Amino acid sequence: MKTIKFSLGMLIALTFAACSANKGNYESDSASADSTSIETSVSDLPATETKLVKTANIEFKVHDVYRSSRHISQSVRSLGGLVTHHNIESTPQGSKTIPLSNDSLLVVSSYDVEAEMTVRIPSNHLEEFVQAIADDATFIKQARLDVDDRSIDFLSSSLKQQSRQKILDAQNLKEKLKTKDALTIADEQDQVIEQKMNNLRTEANTRYSTLELRFNQNTLIKKEAIPNNDLSTYRSPTTQRFGDALATGLNFTLDLIIGITHLWAFIILGIIGWLAYRYFSRNWKQKASSAQ
Repeated sequence: MKTIKFSLGMLIALTFAACSANKGNYESDSASADSTSIETSVSDLPATETKLVKTANIEFKVHDVYRSSRHISQSVRSLGGLVTHHNIESTPQGSKTIPLSNDSLLVVSSYDVEAEMTVRIPSNHLEEFVQAIADDATFIKQARLDVDDRSIDFLSSSLKQQSRQKILDAQNLKEKLKTKDALTIADEQDQVIEQKMNNLRTEANTRYSTLELRFNQNTLIKKEAIPNNDLSTYRSPTTQRFGDALATGLNFTLDLIIGITHLWAFIILGIIGWLAYRYFSRNWKQKASSAQ
């Protein structure tokens, strides 16, 4: 945990060090520009505040991805931020089936769970949010901070916008405009609007820092009892099957007797034929013996 806090502490320190350095560089550049403003005839340039766009990328490990996702979302909302992307993915790694009884099985599966989040945090609360991540993480894999100073670009865009607007205002004062001139003015106005939009985007990116978060946990083991879908395993108890066999045999014997009873006429004819055969056979033997 000390290593985690140290890593994120370094990220926080780099954040404010970069801000201070950029601010100092900007002030130095402004001072140099002021010292030569008489020679360059641009002493009327308006002063502009520092426009720093900060983005960060943090990869870390947590105890529980789902719980940490809730904690991070709550922290973002409490600080006045916004979650712009959130994805949790569970990748199966393997499974094993263990019989519990004839009609149930225990399925043991392993999953790798990983989450990705993109959040926008008010820049003045960046340190507090990073500290909240440090308190929840068990290991920091990577922590990267990028600071983009857009102060000069913002000032350049603002000056161009004002200049174009003045020209357009002067053109619009004319009572009559040719179609070609009107179309040109319309194109120029579109460019002015686009510059305004770019400045608004820069303002928004300056007020809110964007953080890309990627975190995972140890392999998740899940146990689940499910019904056995092998129908051949579903059998009655042995005593019940033995009783059923006796009953089935008795029913088969009775059915056989009843079936034989239906043949009573043939049975009687068979008996009469057998008795007649015995009678004539005996008489034939007696006659044969008398003849000798």
